Formats: sequence, C-alpha cells, structure tokens
Amino acid sequence: MPGEIVKELIISLEKRIAGISDVKVSDARVGLGYTAIKLNTGHVGVCHTLLNEFTCCQRIERAGEV
Repeated sequence: MPGEIVKELIISLEKRIAGISDVKVSDARVGLGYTAIKLNTGHVGVCHTLLNEFTCCQRIERAGEV
C-alpha cells in the first residue's frame, strides 16, 4: 500500500533526524517540466514533473508575475 510506505518512511526519518517533525514546506512551484519545493529550513529540492499523453500544457503570458 502506498500509504504504508509513506508511514514507514516518516517513522524512519523521525528516528534518524532530530527535529524532522518541525520541517515544513514553505513554498511549492509546479512548472511545465519541473516541480520545486522549499522547506522552512531554507533547503530546496527540484524534480522532473511527469507528464503523460493526456496532459496538455499552455504557456501563460503573465507567469512569474505577482
């Protein structure tokens, strides 16, 4: 079960890394090809965003503007 794998991973991380339960996602960005996550610790991770043949992406003219 996918949920069981996540639970086991969390338990394993809590045993190995002190204070891991205080780490939270402070920002998340999903792009056309990549997803980035920033943690409240300042650490950042980037991964490829998987797409399938049914996914359609469009360029947004104002992307990145506030």
